[in-house]
Amino acid sequence: MGSKLLTLIAASLLVLQAEHASATGIPVFCYNCQEATNNAAHAVLDGIRMQTEALLNAQDYVLRTQSGFDVAIASAQGVTEQRIKNAYAMDPSIAKPRLACSQKNTATVRAAAGGSVSQLRKALVAKTSDYNGRGANLAPGESRKEYAIKNVIDVLGDEASKPAEVLLSQSPIPNDAAAIAAHRKVKDVAINPFPIELPSEEDIKRIKSNGSQGEKEKLAQSYALNTRLITAQSITDEDEASRIQLISSDSFKEQIDYMTEAMDSETRKLWSTGKLSSYQIEKLGASYRALSPRWITQMTASPSPEAVNKEIMLELAELLHQQGIANEISRKQMMLAALKEIREASQDGMTTR
Repeated sequence: MGSKLLTLIAASLLVLQAEHASATGIPVFCYNCQEATNNAAHAVLDGIRMQTEALLNAQDYVLRTQSGFDVAIASAQGVTEQRIKNAYAMDPSIAKPRLACSQKNTATVRAAAGGSVSQLRKALVAKTSDYNGRGANLAPGESRKEYAIKNVIDVLGDEASKPAEVLLSQSPIPNDAAAIAAHRKVKDVAINPFPIELPSEEDIKRIKSNGSQGEKEKLAQSYALNTRLITAQSITDEDEASRIQLISSDSFKEQIDYMTEAMDSETRKLWSTGKLSSYQIEKLGASYRALSPRWITQMTASPSPEAVNKEIMLELAELLHQQGIANEISRKQMMLAALKEIREASQDGMTTR
């Protein structure tokens, strides 16, 4: 009886233990389960630690590599700068501005030079007008023709006058009052040796107020002829203004070096006075490349595509500028031709009448 009771109690305990196990999971007192859990946790921690170390090593590699790059770049830059300084010390000419840079500086000077030449032309036209009307400043009884004859003999009779050189050459004229006066002395006599014989100022006032019809007609014809002469002579005055060296050559030094390297010493002197004429400036822009063996050598060696494109762009701009100058000259030629036709037609009418 007692043994059956113990058996029943033991069975009841087993049932309770089974229900407890099914309700709460693996009991904590299971050694194998606890060990497995610890091992899994350690494995996770080890994985995190290994990944962290890998990330730290990668970041350290990046930092060390970047530091190496920085050192290499700084070292190369320093070496390059030093080589440039050494090159400048060995050959100072390479330290000059490149042609493209110097042309930027000369563009402003060329644009401003037009105004200076225009003002100078106006002053020269006024001098021409004074020369043509000099008869009005002579005394009433003094012979205008005799004065003109003596002036022609004195000027053109001098072998040193060289009127052809004065009129046709584009050689620069120094910006000096004496040089300009000497040039104009020959130019005026060669172009208009016998100016219109205007009466004196006193006679002109008398004729205008109460002169006879014949006197007024003769005075009117003198004014008309004198005006036509001054109009034609203004072209030569503009040529003279373009030949006077009144523009500083400092901004053009680079182009002048290219332009004059193959010239003889006498011709080179005309470009080394420190001043340039308008003709010289335009000749520089149009011809310094073609007349420079150095530039031709540079362009036919191994120029970079960027350098070639830059030169082409600048040359096209220069061509447009030179074409504009040619258009202005063509217009003046047409105006002179028209004035000639008008003058001849008018003269024929006056002769017939």
